[in-house]
Amino acid sequence: MQLTIKILLIGFGIWVTPVFAGSIYTGLAGAQTIIDTGAGEVKPVIGVFKLGYELTGNVALELQYGAGGGDDELDSQKYEVDSFGAAFLRFSSGGGISGVRLYLLAGYAQSELKIDDVAPTDDDKYNGFAWGIGAEEFLKSANNLAVVAEYMRYYDRDELGIDAITLGLRYRF
Repeated sequence: MQLTIKILLIGFGIWVTPVFAGSIYTGLAGAQTIIDTGAGEVKPVIGVFKLGYELTGNVALELQYGAGGGDDELDSQKYEVDSFGAAFLRFSSGGGISGVRLYLLAGYAQSELKIDDVAPTDDDKYNGFAWGIGAEEFLKSANNLAVVAEYMRYYDRDELGIDAITLGLRYRF
């Protein structure tokens, strides 16, 4: 929870910074997570909110916050992503409005899993290096609106992997 509060405070700081003219973006996405437990996979659904600040045309700082929207079951146990927070550096290809733009994300994430509807304990919190790859295309009819697809790796250690495939929208102010 402390990471989530820190991410929200950093995001608020970015939002109120007066020098951001045209460099802030926000996004909403739905994601299918893939949690590899070692005994099998579960695929709960989450919603993701993103807030970013473009440092240059090709480099941005991006914060993500997600919460569970559904659960999945494995061996009579229900798994749900209770919440997650992440901070990334985002490196994009080309800076034009037309065409598909590819990007890489690298940073830190903390995920909290809810198992059998029990509130997460410290044993259910997973944090560390995270990365992702994505593609976006700005719509010709709305130059500031892009369709975004990503593959994210939020955690991969100790025989547990937390991945996500997201599809959403990004709006650049």
